[in-house]
Amino acid sequence: MDWTLNKTDINLGQQQPFEYDPAYSAQTCPQCHEIDPPKEKKQKVKVPVQTGEEDKPKTRVKLDIFGALHFKVSYYARNQKECTYLGLFMDQGKDIVCELYPDLYDDIQSEQLQNMDRFARASYTYPTQEDIQSKNVVTISRWWLRPAALNRETRKDKRDKLKKKFPNGCKVTFIGKTKIFAEVVDEDLDQRWEIGNAGLSTYIYSDAILRPLIMIQEMRNQLVNLIIETISHGIPSEFADPSVVNFDTYNRFEAVPGYIYQTKPGRPGEPIGASFYTSARSQLSREVALFLKQLDQDAQFSIGSFPSIYGGPSEGKSRTFAEYAASRQMALQRLSIVWTLIVDWWVRLMNGCVDMYVETVVDDEKFTQFKDGNFVNVWIKRSQMQGKIGGVEPEASESFPISLAQKKDLVLKLMELNNEYINTALYKPENARLIQDVLALNEMKLPGEEQRIKQIIEINEMLKPDESTGQPTGPIDTGEINPADNQPILQSTVSIDPNVDDDQVHIETLISFMVDLPGLDTARENPAGYANLTAHLKMHQQNMAMKMQAAQAQMAMQQNQQNQPQEEPVGAGK
Repeated sequence: MDWTLNKTDINLGQQQPFEYDPAYSAQTCPQCHEIDPPKEKKQKVKVPVQTGEEDKPKTRVKLDIFGALHFKVSYYARNQKECTYLGLFMDQGKDIVCELYPDLYDDIQSEQLQNMDRFARASYTYPTQEDIQSKNVVTISRWWLRPAALNRETRKDKRDKLKKKFPNGCKVTFIGKTKIFAEVVDEDLDQRWEIGNAGLSTYIYSDAILRPLIMIQEMRNQLVNLIIETISHGIPSEFADPSVVNFDTYNRFEAVPGYIYQTKPGRPGEPIGASFYTSARSQLSREVALFLKQLDQDAQFSIGSFPSIYGGPSEGKSRTFAEYAASRQMALQRLSIVWTLIVDWWVRLMNGCVDMYVETVVDDEKFTQFKDGNFVNVWIKRSQMQGKIGGVEPEASESFPISLAQKKDLVLKLMELNNEYINTALYKPENARLIQDVLALNEMKLPGEEQRIKQIIEINEMLKPDESTGQPTGPIDTGEINPADNQPILQSTVSIDPNVDDDQVHIETLISFMVDLPGLDTARENPAGYANLTAHLKMHQQNMAMKMQAAQAQMAMQQNQQNQPQEEPVGAGK
């Protein structure tokens, strides 16, 4: 045996190589003091061991949307990256907060709301005294801090410790008006929040989109109050001579139309009407209605909600279809500014939710999707979410959602075209359900719908694993050889019914499933089940071919019978 060690001179701190002499068995290693030669170090490998089972609900990403009254960011921030902090203020019951933080029970009970403005905007019908309102409610303020926000600490040693402990930022929770410290956790602001712009301002904080309506609404309220008061004062006041009308007696009678009351003239020789006086009626100015109409037009112009969007009268005089279409298009372009901001914020929010779901998913999950008249299980594999995402560019539709009435008009226009290519796509069996929903004819029986549903149920049965073994179920080998391709004849686990099944519909349904994304996933992850579907497809194709051959043979027999000459009867003559 020949091996080399690095001998360490403890006094000099130098390393010198030396040769191991097998004859000198008492030579020891200067590092480990062992006589035997060094052995190869064994590496420990962690092996997962199941220690138990725990039932957990399906992983979901919960979305909460908050407005400007609930959160606070830097006033100088132009986008989310420039927000070094974000504060969320929530007014909750003390019983709920005590359940979250039971160690702070006594402190929470003695706290109150941090700010009454947010609570005053709520539509409560409870007694409005401030002490009663804030008796059982407390404010929870949660602050998300970026690593850059930790630079507000002036002492370098504390600042370095905070950045080392929270490299991605943190979330700090305070309770009540005195800001009782509740907890601090390591949490990234960008993973929990997605801030959207509400207007065309350079900064996140900007004027509300409907702010121009405030002044217009105040003026409109004044006009409406004036109209109501004018109508109320439109009934004139009556004055009468007490010598003509006995008011004590008159007040005891109910005012009945056409009733005759006894009276006498106030002065001899004068008519009774001279003893009565009627005040002038209050009249509304004609400019009020014109000004009210102008205010409505100004409100529509300020926010871009023109009547042409929802089918109201056009602004022009001709009111042709082209004018209506142009007015509606311009109005939608005005509203598309707000729609673009909402779409951008929503797309970024969904992207963050997908990333959060990948981080929190525990095991393979599935969800049920209604498709082609049946419920289909769609699996989300945890193994498919491994790796690193190079880049994501989400897309969203820039058009407004299409209503059911618009879909109906579009379908009817496509039917009127009577184009062969459009009819092929429009009358496809998979689109029959869509046409039924658009035309609101749910009671109408669709041709081939029952056959399609029956085939989808058979597909689910063929893809189910074996209950005893849990393994995928494949086709059954009949032991026969097909002379056409010299391949074994396979039979599906679900047999066909030649007397009931419409082979053409079943074949189209099978092919549509097998070329779709669920079918491609089945071919990759469950080849045995995919082979089972293929065998079932061949059985329908063979049955349809046999029916066609039988029909052709019967047709040929009928033609032969028609082409045979008729024999004359014996003994016939003139």
